[in-house]
Amino acid sequence: MLTIEVMCRPEFHLVAAFRAGLQEGDFKSFDLDKAASRARDRAVITHKSPRTPGKVRLEQSGYVCTAKVTAPAGKEWDILHKFVGRLVHRFDQDLLTIHIAFPAPKRRRRR
Repeated sequence: MLTIEVMCRPEFHLVAAFRAGLQEGDFKSFDLDKAASRARDRAVITHKSPRTPGKVRLEQSGYVCTAKVTAPAGKEWDILHKFVGRLVHRFDQDLLTIHIAFPAPKRRRRR
């Protein structure tokens, strides 16, 4: 699982803007999981393409939005690429920084 931390301008609410874009049809390649996205500050989105499996769970607190990308092994980068690309394309004036936290490497056991 990859974790993305997006810092927004103080007056901007990324989750609400992403939801509005999905409902208006601006993001044709993403779907909103309505059952998992009932709270105002949370959303779960998926990519429509079967080649890009996985989910992005968004949660916003203040001006920091945390996105957790879960996908099958080796496919995390596909959905991450599409999600970050869409953020930068649509909300470039409203974002301050994007941080990507990589998972800790698995330790190999010595024999």
